[in-house]
Amino acid sequence: MSEPSAQSSPSPEEAPAQLEANRLTLEGIELLARGSASKALENFNRAIALRESLPLDENPLYRWGLAAGYIQRGNALAKLSGNPHETITSFRQGIDQLDRLSPSPAVLNRIAIAWNNQGLFLEELSEQGKAAECYRRASDTLFSAEHPECHLTRATTLLHLSRLTKGAEAMELCTEALNLTGHQTKSSILAARINLHASHTLAKARCLELEASLPHSQERDWVQTTVDGITSALRLANYWHQEDPEAFCEVTLDLFRLGLRIHRICRPHGLAAFIQDFIKDRQYLERMFREAALAALETTYASHNQPSLLVGEKLEKTIRLRAQVRDLASTISALPNRQ
Repeated sequence: MSEPSAQSSPSPEEAPAQLEANRLTLEGIELLARGSASKALENFNRAIALRESLPLDENPLYRWGLAAGYIQRGNALAKLSGNPHETITSFRQGIDQLDRLSPSPAVLNRIAIAWNNQGLFLEELSEQGKAAECYRRASDTLFSAEHPECHLTRATTLLHLSRLTKGAEAMELCTEALNLTGHQTKSSILAARINLHASHTLAKARCLELEASLPHSQERDWVQTTVDGITSALRLANYWHQEDPEAFCEVTLDLFRLGLRIHRICRPHGLAAFIQDFIKDRQYLERMFREAALAALETTYASHNQPSLLVGEKLEKTIRLRAQVRDLASTISALPNRQ
């Protein structure tokens, strides 16, 4: 679940109870991250009790910290699979405290995170309708917020919501998530993660539309748009792969396999170029990527194994395709494995 920070740096004149509550909340967040949800819950309960004794209207940091305690308490209860009513109540208490603060980007962002965390908890309980409503509340909270962190939180929200929708609505949500993250994808690994997952969800939704009811007259443009989106996402994945070879491996493989499938079925003559674009910036190729590429090339080669039945331009294109596939398969086989 998304984690709100515990507190801004306290000023020297803050009450000792506030300082101790800060310590307990930060320690609780660390415990929760390490999987010690029960101990974390104890910390959050103690921090909440301390802050409830403070004059909340005198210093907005007191209320800000109290809200963090309630939200983190909700996160801990969710990890413990505790009483659903108690868990949701804790999230709502945090939101209620935040609603009493001036609606700065930081406050709005934390409200949205609390709604998102409720949605994730409700999804785990198979309460998809209630979860979707939480995600919509989070999205509405940040609709007009002009701040990079708010954009990322809202993009995450839209991605959550896209899981619970289908067709045109899912595609619209993913497209908006891509627009919100596009300018941050090479400076923020979170933006890149959201962007890649939105690209994958959007491509899958487009494929379902293509297979279901898309008019033949629109098929070519639809395929091109889908392929362009996958290619762009894979280039972003390769950018981060150079920074960290472990980054985004799973979603990158899913995108690569989807691109291979679309080319193999809809545009086999573009398959080799698609693979070459992906491998050109890689010094090595992981086994699963290698196997996926070689399988697609083998299938394509086998499906064009009777060029003697063709004449003219079709014959020339098929001969070129078979030569490209054969040469590229040799190139891929020669790429070093990851050490």
